[in-house]
Amino acid sequence: MNYKGYNLFPIGIGTWGIGGFASKDTTNDNKQIDALIYLLEHGLNYISICHWYAKGHATENLAKAITESRTKRKTLFINQSIYSHNNKSVEDIESERKKFFDTLKLDYVDSLQLDFGVFQKYNYFEVIDYLKNLLSNKLIKYVNITNTNLEFLKKFYEEFSRDIFACESGFNFEIRENYDNGVLPFCTSHDVLNVIYQPIRRNRTAKRNWKLLVELATKYGVTQNQIILKWIISNGYLPLVKSENIEHINENIKALDIELEEKDVKKLNEFRVANYKQPKIDWGYDKEGIPIYMLSNVFDEEYDRQVKN
Repeated sequence: MNYKGYNLFPIGIGTWGIGGFASKDTTNDNKQIDALIYLLEHGLNYISICHWYAKGHATENLAKAITESRTKRKTLFINQSIYSHNNKSVEDIESERKKFFDTLKLDYVDSLQLDFGVFQKYNYFEVIDYLKNLLSNKLIKYVNITNTNLEFLKKFYEEFSRDIFACESGFNFEIRENYDNGVLPFCTSHDVLNVIYQPIRRNRTAKRNWKLLVELATKYGVTQNQIILKWIISNGYLPLVKSENIEHINENIKALDIELEEKDVKKLNEFRVANYKQPKIDWGYDKEGIPIYMLSNVFDEEYDRQVKN
């Protein structure tokens, strides 16, 4: 995938769970670092990471993997994501940015990604000026946005236009909200890369054995997860996948070899979970509904509840 001068591997590296989750956990460090090295050595080069993950330990493990794999910095696309719920001010965001740079020994990142909540929580113009200063000082090459609704995405695009690299959204076989509300189509038509988190819902989608996925997996002689990844890639999106299992990593990479027929891509695009109604979404700080980033996590509970009722 060639995009804005970057030669990107069609699958990106997700990092939630590396070195722990909300807190530091060194239990699986060696296995996770080895997995990151394996990913880097096999060409995966889009990395989305937040320094808050595992209280900075995810960044530390990534730094070790990059060093031990001898991966050249210029071959990587590093996206630093910073979330509003971890910081009280723009000054705190800047502090987190610097800690990330120091840990990875960076003088720039390819993109700095903020969530929609940042623009609701802080002064809008202060955040915009902050990002533009980072761009002008070449500390970041691009800006990214995540978990945004269409209305704000359009506003963000007006501010940055060619300086936007990607919009990171939740999207998978069951959860289509970010497509149906226009976010993904807008990005596609405005040269903004759609980066997808939870594309296989941490293996929970395959456990449901949806009829269409079972049929296509059987037809092509592959796994359901491979069908999902190839379908997402076929739409021009870049899925993020986190795995510390070499067998699973190889399975994900081999999804690229599948040649989905157009009629099957169409079936996958048109699929919607029957009799399922998306819960009310909280896009920021309304405190009513499910936060947009939680839709994939609550799907099973919501679907089972609706089916029973």
